[in-house]
Amino acid sequence: MIVFVTGDLLAAQESYIAQGVAEGNQEGLGTGLALKISKKWPNVQAAFKKYARTGRFIGGHIWTLEPDGNQPGFIYLATQPDICITPRFPIYGKQFAGL
Repeated sequence: MIVFVTGDLLAAQESYIAQGVAEGNQEGLGTGLALKISKKWPNVQAAFKKYARTGRFIGGHIWTLEPDGNQPGFIYLATQPDICITPRFPIYGKQFAGL
């Protein structure tokens, strides 16, 4: 069951933390919640990046990591294309080329 909570997510006592992330190889996980998770549990981001680099983490897919000791488990849902890559839609290529 999904339960929505408020407060410091990294101090939550739930078994899993779930978040939506961009698909792709995830080299840009250095901001926001991902950065906080990486600093507190570096093994989580290392495991996720290893999986994401296989190219199997695409829109609609999930990646999970089981809880381990005092570390909660993690569920990452691929929710949108990685904005750090070249656009897939040629019609938009020129508009986004300098971003």
